[in-house]
Parts: sequence; C-alpha cells; structure tokens
Amino acid sequence: MEISPEARMEELKRVAKPSERLKEALYCSRKRQVDVSRETGIDKASISNYVKGRYEPKFPAIKKLAKALHVAETWLWGFDVPRERVEAEREMMGVTPITSCEDPSTVYYDFPDIRLVFRDGKYVGWYATGADER
Repeated sequence: MEISPEARMEELKRVAKPSERLKEALYCSRKRQVDVSRETGIDKASISNYVKGRYEPKFPAIKKLAKALHVAETWLWGFDVPRERVEAEREMMGVTPITSCEDPSTVYYDFPDIRLVFRDGKYVGWYATGADER
C-alpha cells in the first residue's frame, strides 16, 4: 500500500527547536560548547547563540554539529525522527545543495523521506518525499 505525501508529512513533524535538541545532544554527549567549537570550527559565540535560541543554525552548521555530537541532522533540526545517526544519513554527510532554477535564492537539501528548503541561507520549511518520488 502506497503512503500518500500528506501521510508522510504527518509522520515527520517538527516537534522541537534546534536549540532544545542542541542542549540535549550536548548533555548526552557530555561535551561542552567549547569542545564542540574546537571540533567543528564554529565559534563559541555562535554555538552559544544556537543553544540560547537566538539564531537557528544554517545547514552547514547543522551538518558539523550533528557529526560532532553523533546525532542525526534531521533530529537536530527538530524533526520527529530517531536521534541516532542512520547509515543512509551518514552516507549523505556530503550532500550537495540543489539550487532552484526558478529562484536562485532557494536551495534544497534532500534527506531520506524529507527535503529541507532554505531561502537566502535561512531555513524556511520542509516537505516529505519518498524514494519513488525522487
């Protein structure tokens, strides 16, 4: 039985803020912000602002943070997915952004089952995809 895109969207809800997930990942990994800063090359002030929720990290930062904290990128974004990194997501660490032909300021990042959408470098949303729809 085929699952409709609407049903997939219901399955993948954004249930938390990246700041909440980042705090949890830091706690569970027993790493300090300064440790993650050294490991990722992201300055400590930026990490502090992400943790406090002042700014939402852009995709390149999410990618580095997820790798350093050993969590799934989509989980760190706040989606209702398992925290653990899965093999498919590990393979995707080198994901190439897809720029929209219609609007060059819009960039897409494909993950298993979802596509993240950014405009002018800022996260604007996501939608469900499926392997048969790509």
